Amino acid sequence: MKKKLALANDAYFTLYDVTTDDMWWDQSSRIMLNSTNKMVDVTKNWASSGKNHVLVFRRRIYVPGSPLEAEVSAARHAKGAHQLAYWEAAHHARTMMHRYINVDQVYMLAAMQLQANEGDLTIININLGTNPNALPTILKDAKVRARVTTNIDRYIHVDVRQRTPLGQLVDGVLSKWAEFQGFDKFQAQTVFLGYVQQSPLYGSEMLEVGVRQKKESSEEGRQPFRSDMKEAVNFAISHFGVRLFPKDDGEEANTHGNLTIWEHPFKDIKQWVTSESGDYFAYIVENTRVYVKW
Repeated sequence: MKKKLALANDAYFTLYDVTTDDMWWDQSSRIMLNSTNKMVDVTKNWASSGKNHVLVFRRRIYVPGSPLEAEVSAARHAKGAHQLAYWEAAHHARTMMHRYINVDQVYMLAAMQLQANEGDLTIININLGTNPNALPTILKDAKVRARVTTNIDRYIHVDVRQRTPLGQLVDGVLSKWAEFQGFDKFQAQTVFLGYVQQSPLYGSEMLEVGVRQKKESSEEGRQPFRSDMKEAVNFAISHFGVRLFPKDDGEEANTHGNLTIWEHPFKDIKQWVTSESGDYFAYIVENTRVYVKW
């Protein structure tokens, strides 16, 4: 596999068994496959599991400055470490970034990927500076709209699709796509990678959890970690540490201004504690014990 992918630093990767009903794999129910025997044990039960399984070759953890990232930066073609990094960034953009960016940014990320994967959608030059009438023409082009519509599920998360009319999604992606017309595959992928990797949550594993503080007395329950974290909270863990931010739903989603992300670097975390049942764990940062329930 290393030879086929033209990958030099393969020690950062492993195989995962993913169960998902989504045609584009996500991070649910992953099992790390560290040996051939383990892979055989897992795959032989797929047929009787009643679930859709996908075997995924992906990075274990994102570490900035690693030899793997140097390999990605040195790439000049859309293959090897660069291609794997692009696929991973695309997964992050689709499954996680919609939770903390606004909808215009969602359109832009989709447009970048559309150019990287599909190329120019039309021979008409949509240069907004020299040809301002081109975009309205393209927005009405049925063939172009059909190509974008076909890829909406691939680039935009179902949560966004369910609350936004399809026509509005297509208009938004096409309007942003005009900025990337003419980019070749590698150029579009590189621009996309650069944007996604600036995200504070890039390379994180994200979970929805309940977060509480330590009880002050036996008579009262645990209080929310913060007043804006009374319900489900997004919990992201990475090489940096842990980050917490409120989960937006419904009409409030994708209308973010400056989203507040509470950061707890590993260097500031004094202690970790796990319950015997495994239902929750806790960590101490500054003078606060934060309880996290799965």
